[in-house]
Amino acid sequence: MENIGLGRLLLELEPCQYGYSRQTFRGPAADTEQPYLAFIGTTETVGPFLTRPYPQITSEALSIGCANLGIKNAGPDVFLKDPELLRIAQRADAVVMEVMGATNQSNMFFKVHPRRNDRVIRTHQALHDLVPKLDTTDIHFTGHLMVEIGRHSRQALAEVTAVLREQWVIRMKRLVELIEKPVHLVMLVAGGATHARLVEPNMLAALNSHAASVTSFTPSAAAISEGTEEMIFQPQERGAAHEMLSASAHYEAAELLVEILGSEMQTARAG
Repeated sequence: MENIGLGRLLLELEPCQYGYSRQTFRGPAADTEQPYLAFIGTTETVGPFLTRPYPQITSEALSIGCANLGIKNAGPDVFLKDPELLRIAQRADAVVMEVMGATNQSNMFFKVHPRRNDRVIRTHQALHDLVPKLDTTDIHFTGHLMVEIGRHSRQALAEVTAVLREQWVIRMKRLVELIEKPVHLVMLVAGGATHARLVEPNMLAALNSHAASVTSFTPSAAAISEGTEEMIFQPQERGAAHEMLSASAHYEAAELLVEILGSEMQTARAG
């Protein structure tokens, strides 16, 4: 059943930080002196409405520690610009990376907040030259900005999208290279649509030679039909909860990751 109005304390126990990073993560913190998996990603990795999101389930099944480095609405920028998070990922036995969308990253048209990548903190002259009538005074989020660009000019939206996609591939390659450990990319799909905005199959294909694996995960029909059962949220969060993968979908994603990571970890331990 849905747990509505029970408060968020159950899901906010043991928030943690790593080293000198200013980011706060879902705990408990991993003991980085012991073997652990690092999970990099955005909102689904955090699992804001779930007691046990897929990083925790996966790690428990593999009997290894879990560093959940998920950040709500993150793009690649936040990880590329935080040396401490890169260090945590580099020290992990392996890294699982939820494929992040291409919208939330700084580019030639606008700049995003360094830690909250969905927030627009500045628009550049190139955008105003492209869409002269665009008023950005009350635009604070990347999603809203993209909608307004498209409302003014479909051609302008296509140009901005092309730049975002090109930069996404470059930055994702760079992020995987900097980690220097096996990185397993997983694209989460729900309701026939990817959670990673603007990311197309050819963009993932460009990462094949860089990542240890690239996988697209689609929940079963039963998991999709579960909806918000077993989720914990306030009444005003119902809409956001409905957009997330269900609790059963997280279990299914974990099962897939256990299969992918299991043989690799057995080989590493044997060596």
